[in-house]
Formats: sequence, structure tokens, C-alpha cells
Amino acid sequence: WKEICIWIEKYELPYICEKILDAHNSMTKTEFIERQMYCRELWLKYLSKEGFYRQFYKFIAEYHIK
Repeated sequence: WKEICIWIEKYELPYICEKILDAHNSMTKTEFIERQMYCRELWLKYLSKEGFYRQFYKFIAEYHIK
């Protein structure tokens, strides 16, 4: 998750605005768009309702086979 999201440790919370701005400013426009697209893919594959159940089904199917 730390490679995908802007990661803020508890002790950094007073500086959250700066951390977010720094993360955004460290990327080019193309990198930012690519990151957004990648996050969307992850959401569709694992976090959306359909994606979650699809992955859960795969996990259960593999678990029962072993």
C-alpha cells in the first residue's frame, strides 16, 4: 500500500497537507494520471463489490483444491 497510496504515519498527521502536496508535486502530469488509472484498476479488481467477490471465489476455489 505504501507504494500505491500517499502514506501518512500517525506522527505526520500535523503535516498531512504538506505531505499530500509534496506527493502530488513530485509527479509529472503523466505520472499522476498513470497512478490514478492504476488505482482504478486495483479498485475494480479487488475492492469493488464485483471484484471482491471474484477474488474471494478464486481464493476459495484454490483453497479447496489444495
